[in-house]
Amino acid sequence: MAEALGNSGERVEKALARLEESFSRIRELRESLAGESQAVGAKNLRASLEQEVKLYNRLRHEALEQYRWLIIHREALGIRNHAQVAEQYPIPPPMEL
Repeated sequence: MAEALGNSGERVEKALARLEESFSRIRELRESLAGESQAVGAKNLRASLEQEVKLYNRLRHEALEQYRWLIIHREALGIRNHAQVAEQYPIPPPMEL
């Protein structure tokens, strides 16, 4: 059971890393969009940004699921205080355009 707990923590870390990568791409797209003066380029960037925001929110949902399993494994081991887990693995809010 302790190994499952460790694996759960690793899965949360990986999910949060993917979420951070998506957030970085969103930031880059927003910066590019702010500097784009041509309508066609801006339209393409907006479409890419919209896709990336959708991906971000899906990845966020996956991170929440992994976080939930981590809490379940902790509960199964009798660990009831999860404040440290919430601090160590903060799940950001959903993103909107």
